[in-house]
Amino acid sequence: MCKTKIKPPQNYYTKVDLELVKKKIEKKVKTYCQILQMNDDLVPICLAFANEICAELVSASPTLKYKPVIDKYTISGIKVGYLHRIMNIANKTYHTEEKKIAKKKPLRLEKAKEMAVKYLRSRVKIEPIQAKVSKLLGEHNLADTVWYNSYMNFARECFGKIRKYYIKDPLLLKQQLAEIMKSWQAQGLKEEVLLTIKDIITVHFAPIKIKE
Repeated sequence: MCKTKIKPPQNYYTKVDLELVKKKIEKKVKTYCQILQMNDDLVPICLAFANEICAELVSASPTLKYKPVIDKYTISGIKVGYLHRIMNIANKTYHTEEKKIAKKKPLRLEKAKEMAVKYLRSRVKIEPIQAKVSKLLGEHNLADTVWYNSYMNFARECFGKIRKYYIKDPLLLKQQLAEIMKSWQAQGLKEEVLLTIKDIITVHFAPIKIKE
């Protein structure tokens, strides 16, 4: 069985991807410059201004630092109105990306566990486990004895409990497996064989992990 790890997706994009935003702003500013039919030598200055505004957007108090940036680029010969428009383009683009990220909430751990349980129920089947248990019983010379069905019934009960609680409640599973073991041992089944059967079943579930 291939190893599979199911875990709640982490909200990786907790911050705006600044490089992505810069590319979007650059494209919009170039379009704006084309509309204005701005001289080619002024376009790089507009892009540099947009980059500085973008840098200020991620600072602690950006609104306090816009004026020095605008004053700095006004000297270059670009009209203040154009600079304000470029500043608005940068602002709107940046905050649009922020809103997109705010909607990308990480999946709750409970939901991830529910997904993992569904995976178990759809992928981990009892038939191959029964075949392995039957082979084990044959190796212990128990295949043609009155104990065969008892061991197989233990395997089925053990499988049901593990599938139900392996992810949902490992502590409860441990308690229930101990009770099952004790009950079947009281009926005369060998502890070492029961433990081996439990291990055979658990191996099918072991690759499924939930990362807290």
